[in-house]
Amino acid sequence: MPTFRNIGADVHAEKSALLGGKLVATGETFEVPGDLAEELIDGYVVGTGDNARVWPKAQWELVKSAATSASVKEN
Repeated sequence: MPTFRNIGADVHAEKSALLGGKLVATGETFEVPGDLAEELIDGYVVGTGDNARVWPKAQWELVKSAATSASVKEN
């Protein structure tokens, strides 16, 4: 599971503020369930298919990932 550090403004992860998602403050880390599938120029793709979600690099810094760099496709 990848861990990201919030490098932007405070943000609700997983769900919206109205639905009670986890508030991640600037500088805090957040572990994302799933596998890092791909690194894009502007984001990280976690999960596959309908479960894939992109975590934008403008908001999130990758701290660590269980996936090896050889298994992550970089664009």
